[in-house]
Amino acid sequence: MLNKNLEESKKIDVKWEDIAELEKAKSILKESVISPLIFPRLFKDNLSPWKTILLYGYQGTGKSLLVQAAATELQKLKGNYFSITFDDKFLNLNSYIIFFEDLIDLAIHKKPAIIFIDNITNFIDSRGEYKGRLFNFFNQIEKNEGIILICTTNYPWELETGFLSKFQKKYISLY
Repeated sequence: MLNKNLEESKKIDVKWEDIAELEKAKSILKESVISPLIFPRLFKDNLSPWKTILLYGYQGTGKSLLVQAAATELQKLKGNYFSITFDDKFLNLNSYIIFFEDLIDLAIHKKPAIIFIDNITNFIDSRGEYKGRLFNFFNQIEKNEGIILICTTNYPWELETGFLSKFQKKYISLY
């Protein structure tokens, strides 16, 4: 199941310069994703890097390109990038949870790693009975150095407030 939904990406080659404008978003991702790997001593204690980031904006605003540019830099540093797309027709609710557990375990073993979930709204929508387990996944990611979860959504207002609160950085509005 993991192989059907998870793409351990091959060589990503999106450069920051390939993305028009969005300078603030690029700067934030460079600082929060790449800099902690290059200068780990600077990001200790109160300056620890963000582990969970939500990018939002209309379709076509460059959310995925931003993550791919960060992944390109991460791969230069021998890191790993996992890109996920969920299809409601393919998995039932329990399979989503098992899948995410497997993914986190894989990322822990292959860190540093970025886990990218495109359009998190498809995953989280109507998963109320599993909310506690989903929150535990966020806690696992936050406890493990070298793993960053980056999610995108076109409509952040469709996500439950409790779920939104789990993202350490909810920036990157591309509106």
